[in-house]
Amino acid sequence: MERYEWSKRIDGVEVRTGTYTDLIGSTDFGPEFEIINSTGEAVVIKDAQLLVKEGRYPVRFSGKGELRWRSADPGSSARVSLAWGFDDYATNVLGDRPRIILDLQVGEEEHQLEIEYERIK
Repeated sequence: MERYEWSKRIDGVEVRTGTYTDLIGSTDFGPEFEIINSTGEAVVIKDAQLLVKEGRYPVRFSGKGELRWRSADPGSSARVSLAWGFDDYATNVLGDRPRIILDLQVGEEEHQLEIEYERIK
């Protein structure tokens, strides 16, 4: 079975995520991101938004939003889970082309990354 991933590299930092599955019957969406930080600065996910046809959803960070659950120390890798919950089934809310906007901070510099998923039926 082939595996497809999304990844983006900026200024010595790589952010990756895999495909999402197991959404049938679920009212939650929770992708995991791997941050590979080869810089001398901390990398922090400051914010994330889920964009779907009907609007935006703010992220729910793990660990009550504590910094340690959404950052990678200098020269290290970390896994960061993001979560969104819905009043409807995730497959209905996400539609065919959901996007995630990640606001990252690398040291003092801010970056915005966009992940676009495509539903394959």
